[in-house]
Amino acid sequence: MSEENPRALTAEEIAELLCGTLENAEQVRIAKVMDALGADQDSAAFLSSDHLNKLSDCAAGLLLVDEHAEVGGRACVRVENPALAATFLQQQFFPRSQACAGVHATAVVEEGACVDPSAEIGAFCLVKAGAIVGANTILSAGVVIGEDAEVGSGCHLHERVVLYRDVFVGDDCVVHAGTIIGVDGFGYVWSGAAHEATPQIGSVEIGEGCEIGANCVIDRATFGVTKLGQGCIIDNLVQIGHNCQLGDFVVLCGQVGLAGSSTLETGAIMGGQAGVGGHITIGAGAQVGGGAKVFSNIAPGAKVAGNPAIDYMKHMRAAARRRKG
Repeated sequence: MSEENPRALTAEEIAELLCGTLENAEQVRIAKVMDALGADQDSAAFLSSDHLNKLSDCAAGLLLVDEHAEVGGRACVRVENPALAATFLQQQFFPRSQACAGVHATAVVEEGACVDPSAEIGAFCLVKAGAIVGANTILSAGVVIGEDAEVGSGCHLHERVVLYRDVFVGDDCVVHAGTIIGVDGFGYVWSGAAHEATPQIGSVEIGEGCEIGANCVIDRATFGVTKLGQGCIIDNLVQIGHNCQLGDFVVLCGQVGLAGSSTLETGAIMGGQAGVGGHITIGAGAQVGGGAKVFSNIAPGAKVAGNPAIDYMKHMRAAARRRKG
């Protein structure tokens, strides 16, 4: 590694950044964080106490470990939470993209739209009348912002993201490629001859600091608002139905599906391919296992799994009985 690498930090700088305690490090410079087995002398690696067996195979120039880890005199920074410290350090090496102010020649900003001068509007974007794009926000190629939709400051909407009309996205959000927010909810009534579509006149509100993965769909409300609180993390290929209400810091893993009017309270977590029936409440801090199907309310803090979802330990005991025949 060249010392001219602009990302490189000394071990002393890293210890100060992470509020950690430095040991055995002299003339160490680090430019990235890697896993224990993939790290080299230019890298830092984090090792929790239960993974110290990997130490002998780890070539990292600097270790991030907890206060009591025995590292055999290796260069290290001792911190309270090595995994969290590694995340903070990697953010320093690879910060989020910064807006390059301006509107690309192929982009269209309709009359009546308001784009902050510091925003970056990429190739073939469309910002429709009445839309607002906030300061230092990036719209990558092919993004569409619908009529009267609003994107806050410091956001990054990746390629081909589409916001329908009247959608609100708060500050510091990231929306990955191909995601569509504000699609009409799945509302139909059988007339005896056809499925009659109920006009979906509500909206969608995304709280600040949310990150939404690729190729997700979030439906607008039939009436009122489909809402995500602050700091929600949505993985790829997730469907959020009309009028769903997500509290703060909810986590939805890949291919989760929420039927209309589902409520997930603060800190709830759903594993991959889990599904929730309509008008169901999952309580604060509850955890739903991957592939589970939820047809009744889940209490705050509960852990459930299976189809239908039941208490996690009951599900595991039942699975063990089935294996035994």
